[in-house]
Amino acid sequence: MMELKEAFKFCPRCGAKFARKDPFPKCGNCNLNFYINSKPCNGLLLKNEDGEYLLVERGIEPRKGYYDTPGGFVDEGETFEQSVRREAKEELGIQLGDLSYAGSYVDSYVFQDVEYPTIIVMFKAKMDKDAVLKADDDVASFKFFKVEDFPVEQFAFPWMNDLHRDLLRFNTKNK
Repeated sequence: MMELKEAFKFCPRCGAKFARKDPFPKCGNCNLNFYINSKPCNGLLLKNEDGEYLLVERGIEPRKGYYDTPGGFVDEGETFEQSVRREAKEELGIQLGDLSYAGSYVDSYVFQDVEYPTIIVMFKAKMDKDAVLKADDDVASFKFFKVEDFPVEQFAFPWMNDLHRDLLRFNTKNK
């Protein structure tokens, strides 16, 4: 696995080899500064009537078989809200009602042996009592958990430990 700035060797503007890599790749030919920015992602905290949150089992690599929140990458031209609604439809077959901001988390995502920095913007939504969930797209299965029963040893990504800590802190504070 390599860092993103090591993966890109040539300037996307002129094709010349990058002259330096630190703190970011810079082209010695056309002077393009190639900034390494986080890839925007979304996540969903879907809560049912019993106060449990939905976690999904990943059906694809990376971390196939591990638990994640529903969500994914933001497509070009989408807002975070639009993207989380699209992902809920694709992964679970549901339309989301009201959304509220829940927090943001920083992590990385390895794809084809390149590590990409990510920033995950989390949203909260309540499960519609008439909604029927269906695992689809890259979701193998799903399950609702009380926060204190989250399967932390089966989390797909490190940022989920921060999310779990924040949910535990929030639940303790609001009892």
